[in-house]
Amino acid sequence: MSNNKKCLEDKFLTEHLQGKRVVVGFSGGADSVSLLYRLVELREDLSLTLEAVHLNHCLRGEESLRDENFVRDFCQQYGVSLQVKQVDVAKLAAETGLSVETCGREERYRFFEEAAGTDGMIATAHTLSDNMETVVFHMIRGTALKGLCGIPAARGNIVRPLLQCTRESVEDYCRRKELSFVTDSSNLSTDYLRNKIRAEIIPKFFEINPSADRSFARMVTALQMDEEYLDRIVRGLWDQMQGDGFLWLEPIAGKPAVILSRIAAKILEYFGFPLEYQNVDRVAGLLHTGEGRQEMGRNVYLRAKESRLFLEEAARETAFFRLETELPKAGGTSKITVAYTEVSGNFSVCRNRTLKLQVLGREDAAHLEKIYKNLLIFALDYDTIIGKLVFRQKLSGDRLKTPKSNGTKTVKKFFNEKKVPVADRRRALVVCDDAEILAVEFLGVGKRAAVTEDTKRVLLITEMR
Repeated sequence: MSNNKKCLEDKFLTEHLQGKRVVVGFSGGADSVSLLYRLVELREDLSLTLEAVHLNHCLRGEESLRDENFVRDFCQQYGVSLQVKQVDVAKLAAETGLSVETCGREERYRFFEEAAGTDGMIATAHTLSDNMETVVFHMIRGTALKGLCGIPAARGNIVRPLLQCTRESVEDYCRRKELSFVTDSSNLSTDYLRNKIRAEIIPKFFEINPSADRSFARMVTALQMDEEYLDRIVRGLWDQMQGDGFLWLEPIAGKPAVILSRIAAKILEYFGFPLEYQNVDRVAGLLHTGEGRQEMGRNVYLRAKESRLFLEEAARETAFFRLETELPKAGGTSKITVAYTEVSGNFSVCRNRTLKLQVLGREDAAHLEKIYKNLLIFALDYDTIIGKLVFRQKLSGDRLKTPKSNGTKTVKKFFNEKKVPVADRRRALVVCDDAEILAVEFLGVGKRAAVTEDTKRVLLITEMR
């Protein structure tokens, strides 16, 4: 498999992995076996610290266990450190509303990132064949230039050394090296769109052009160059547009539509609106005229005026709420109910959120945080709280100092940066004591009340459902 050898020995590996700790996503399939084996061979030459991670999706019963056992045996044979994690992806997908494919991908990359930590590189075994399928998948679903660029060879701490190698060449490499691998039976089913593309659509390309994979690789390379150039221009303009709670429009005045549409997409993410084609088109039109407003939701608008773009709310959909309460005593527990009204048109709905306030030692609190991680809203340093607690809605001008900074920033700006949806901003809990804001829902705890190694007692605030 000369193609695999070439792409695994060229300057790509040296540039990205030389002397690094490398975590390999290892499914046990031909692609990941080929990648891990070659990195084992190059371990000394590249001074690699090599590890492997395997996520058992628990989707195929005994076959999933077979794959896990194969991975364990392979890593033991070649002296590679291995982490294995089992996740019931079907159950988790049902709970989160995601497709099984999307949920599985998110869980894999979450596991990879955990294993890599702050100093590790992640190597995945995506091939040129995978990239072709991905681009066709994007085309069918609808995409812009970025989607046609397919899977990037390197992004952040993730590298994909096999991206110039076809699946056939990978399997041939395994045969010549006498390497065993497992086959995922679900890849043979056309129930999944990606498998249907692999089995029925891609072969048609090769009927027309036997070298379709090489033509595809040239196309993707050219498109990626265009994408990188445009992205660099847009990032520079975006930096120039930043104001305090608004965006300057002067830097993009007179810019072509290809730039405005990309800026429009960034604006949608910035303000937490859905990144949909219709929204991009409407916001790009607003940027072109430089004046007027676009409705982005009930009583929520993007307003362009006097070379500025900002969020404008015609009316508050969630009536203001405020509740003051005493701190529970050390070791104690209390419950409070925050009542608020959601207003929609001519109708209003009263809603309640019941919160549990519990004071614990730091170690006990850390244990409960893991148990209640889906219900936990805040964990505060109990001994830093001054006077009473107030739970209220955000007010104009609210500011928060984060644990990682010495200065303060408006809550509105934090919401924009973190892309918190507008509806969530209205009902977000702001927790104050007699001195200042301690924490804001969706943003976290401020610097003074943050739990540190010196914290002795913790106030846990969880939602009761």
